[in-house]
Amino acid sequence: MKTKRIIKMLIVCLFAVILIPGIADAKKYTHRITFDANSSPCALDGYLYSTKVKDKKTFTIYNNYKARSSRVFVKGYNAYRVKDKKWFVSGKGWMKSQNGAKLYALGTKWTLDKSWTKGCKKSDYEFYAQYGYIHRFWIFKKPSPSTTDWHIDVKDDAVLTLPGSLGNYNGNLFSGWEAYRKNDKKFYTDGHGWQTKDAIKKNNYNKKLYRPGWSYKIDDSWRRGSGQSDYRLLPVWNNNIAVFR
Repeated sequence: MKTKRIIKMLIVCLFAVILIPGIADAKKYTHRITFDANSSPCALDGYLYSTKVKDKKTFTIYNNYKARSSRVFVKGYNAYRVKDKKWFVSGKGWMKSQNGAKLYALGTKWTLDKSWTKGCKKSDYEFYAQYGYIHRFWIFKKPSPSTTDWHIDVKDDAVLTLPGSLGNYNGNLFSGWEAYRKNDKKFYTDGHGWQTKDAIKKNNYNKKLYRPGWSYKIDDSWRRGSGQSDYRLLPVWNNNIAVFR
């Protein structure tokens, strides 16, 4: 009897060794990951690339797509879970709204772990391209609106470093530059954002002065209300009075 009991126990253990891994494997899913040139789901065909990824396996954010315009670039992608129509938002998880969706940087690697499958074990994923602008800054060094020594192209959220002092002009000491946005013909002011010349005069606003040698991040304050634009940095000598407008 003891021998039969031992044999039964060995058989049970053998089945457990064989079947349990099989059961675990059966719970692993394969997900299709697709990258799209559109910024969100729409009827336009923006297909770029797709691959299949199993649970706990690694995939790479697509890095071979360049925007057609030379003044636009791909910042990264937002992740969309197809089955429950949700976006991944940093600090919140999977949400119905794309607002605040995490930006997945180009070329980075990610593991399809539980953070991807929480609340929805089996789903395909779509990654939608998010774009940034390249802005052109015309830096004037002489008191003439038609004379400039060079221009600099700067991406969204990158840093613009201005050159050093331009010295004196007609005995007046150089103070810095005023920023003029060509897209909507506005100047940047201290505390009041982008304003037209008339609004500045009417409300007695002060134009912001950008100092020589300083660095400035081209963040949302530059783009707000305009999007992509060229900028003129106009030189100012003596008491913040610009030589030209």
